[in-house]
Amino acid sequence: MVIKRTTLITASAGLLFLAVSMLLYGFLGYPRVSRVFFFPTDPDWAVRGESRDLPRQDTPEKNVETYVSEWLLGPLGISHRRLFPRGTKLNAVFLRKDTLYLDFSSILLNRSIEGSLSLRELAEVLERGIHHNFPRIKTILISVDGEPLPPLQESLQEGE
Repeated sequence: MVIKRTTLITASAGLLFLAVSMLLYGFLGYPRVSRVFFFPTDPDWAVRGESRDLPRQDTPEKNVETYVSEWLLGPLGISHRRLFPRGTKLNAVFLRKDTLYLDFSSILLNRSIEGSLSLRELAEVLERGIHHNFPRIKTILISVDGEPLPPLQESLQEGE
């Protein structure tokens, strides 16, 4: 069986292209990562997920910062409502071992939107999203302008 020279050149070029592609992917990786954002829905306030592709960052801390910053922008789906009040800013993100510290601007405390989630419910949805997308994080401490929110367990016991 005789192999034509053009067939050999084409096969060699294809293998070379495949090898270069695999090396580039191995060194550079995929530049985007899929994350799930949770938002309340319009008619019944049930919390549902929305998937988005975000740019992959150099460190886990920057990945979390990118994720939460994107979350602050609001939902893409028209049946979803905003989780955070419009204008809320992320002041600081610190990730130490398996503990995440998030500090938001005081606009987060503005719950004037009729029918919006309470601050406790917002914190629960925020924790759900972070635990879902970053399972390595075990503890999340949320603060507003440097003042910590009380732990979820304390506020639940006070309400009983």
